[in-house]
Amino acid sequence: MEDYLFITKTLIDSQETPELDLDFQDKIGLDYEKHPGGIETIHYPGYPSIDNEPVEIEYLLKMLKDFRDGGATHVAFDYNTDHLSYEIEAYEIRLSTEREIRTHEEEIQKTGEAERQREIERLQKQIDKLKKGEI
Repeated sequence: MEDYLFITKTLIDSQETPELDLDFQDKIGLDYEKHPGGIETIHYPGYPSIDNEPVEIEYLLKMLKDFRDGGATHVAFDYNTDHLSYEIEAYEIRLSTEREIRTHEEEIQKTGEAERQREIERLQKQIDKLKKGEI
């Protein structure tokens, strides 16, 4: 496996933003009794993507600082269309140690051997059935 540069990616933390539409409505003071139609947004310039929802910068900065303070070096964002939020995972990503590489290679060998043994057993059962005339 000398052709590869090995990195280790460790999940440090995972958080989900609040439901962004509801959180925003609360922060601007939307009262459905006064405004039963909800919110109408005027977009400048043009129209934003319909597959995203803005997040308050201060909220993200605090979350990112907490992630960094916990040892994270990278984050990944997934948009949750079910209830308008972002699932954010924080990772520490670094070059793998020699020990981690050896352990990884041993696990790959074990997995490959286990798969070969399962295939041998499956084929042996077929051979046995063929010998008995069951197939």
